[in-house]
Order: sequence, then structure tokens, then C-alpha cells
Amino acid sequence: MKARIAFAGTALAAIAAFACASTDTKPKLTWLRADGTPATREELKAARDECLATTPSDPSSPHPHSEHQAYGAKILQCVQSKGYQLVDEDQP
Repeated sequence: MKARIAFAGTALAAIAAFACASTDTKPKLTWLRADGTPATREELKAARDECLATTPSDPSSPHPHSEHQAYGAKILQCVQSKGYQLVDEDQP
């Protein structure tokens, strides 16, 4: 039993090390304004705060985790509706 736990721990550490070593394959995302210029952090925070204040959540959801994801998607869509676009920096 102890050997299985040790092996599992070693396997998890190896997977984590591999994931950290391959971060260059992850997309680099950035927010752009409607005109294609980079949005400032202050602009995005203001848009996010406005969306958080005006977007209702669903307190009757039986699955809090999925509701959290759905609410996050609503906030993302709200920010995008304000003229901001989330793009991969490496894509032309």
C-alpha cells in the first residue's frame, strides 16, 4: 500500500514537472479593444466590475461548480459585449 502511494506521488510530480516544462505551448491571451489596440487593465477592471454588478447568478442551481462556470461565461460575454475581444497573441 505504501509503495502504491509513493508511486502515485512520484507519478503526479512527474506529470506536474512535464506540465510546467511545456508552458510555451499554451496560448498567450490578451484583451483587445474593438479597434484592435490592447485594452488597459483599468478598462478591463471597470468593464468586469460593471458586469459583476449587472449580471445575476442562478442561486437555484443544484450544481454550484457548473453554475460557477456558467456565471463566469456570462461575465466573459458581458465584457465582450462592451467591445473587448480575448485573442491569442500568437495567432495572426
